[in-house]
Amino acid sequence: MLNLIFTIMRYITQKFESVAAFSGYLLSGKTQPYFEGHEASQSTERPRWYGTASFEDADNLFKCGDLETKKRIESAAGGAMQLKSFANVERITNQRATYGHKVSMGAYIAGSPKCFVRRVKDNVKGRTATIVYNLTYNCGVDTEEMARVAANLIKAVLVTERQRGIKFNLYIAFATVESGTIVANFVKVKSSSQWLNLNTMAYSLANPSMLRRHFFRCLEVTPNVPSSFVGGYGYVVTGRDFEGAIANVGIKADCIMSGETMLHKTSEEIKTILNRQWKQ
Repeated sequence: MLNLIFTIMRYITQKFESVAAFSGYLLSGKTQPYFEGHEASQSTERPRWYGTASFEDADNLFKCGDLETKKRIESAAGGAMQLKSFANVERITNQRATYGHKVSMGAYIAGSPKCFVRRVKDNVKGRTATIVYNLTYNCGVDTEEMARVAANLIKAVLVTERQRGIKFNLYIAFATVESGTIVANFVKVKSSSQWLNLNTMAYSLANPSMLRRHFFRCLEVTPNVPSSFVGGYGYVVTGRDFEGAIANVGIKADCIMSGETMLHKTSEEIKTILNRQWKQ
């Protein structure tokens, strides 16, 4: 007789629609009793592993921009121009009108009332897509590796954006499981209405402190997180359990990516994944 054992996971999930909202939650939150005296996010030891010397330094980079990590990403991409978002260049078109900055001689001679040329902004409305980027890195991954993955992801996204006219939302996620409880947090670091600003996104994408300070701090202040998370902070969540966490917060993800699976992929390979996952 075959015995099937099913584990029913309990979810604790939160979604933050901006960097400021997430930072405010962490700063105003009270450390849960069983984490007191064991707050890994506040450690001043091993600054190289953490990526910053303190939580305060990390939060400043998170909110104000991380120039050093930005330069690492640009270097990994082969230069800043490789990550230039051409979508942020205003597209100007010439239109015939009854007024404008110059005369169209052909239209004028023909007697057309619209004999002027007027320059107007071409507001092209493209479709939007949402990427959820799961920061699933093991403790041995360093900043350079994270920067390389971030560079390849951004390059792939920008190429897809230009080729298919897609504007994207980007959520950075951290999901961990311990003793049958999944804790997952999602932070929007780019809206489809915003141009890509690498200076403000660099910290979230490639500074280890995003994981080891901000997301650890989120575990420490979130009510009802089991005491079993103290010390180890759980294990990485991927696959259907992670998709369940996404559904739980109401994000309609067009594409789900994870740092660990992208470590050895090129930007072309990532672009192929994006195109395969995004609906035609």
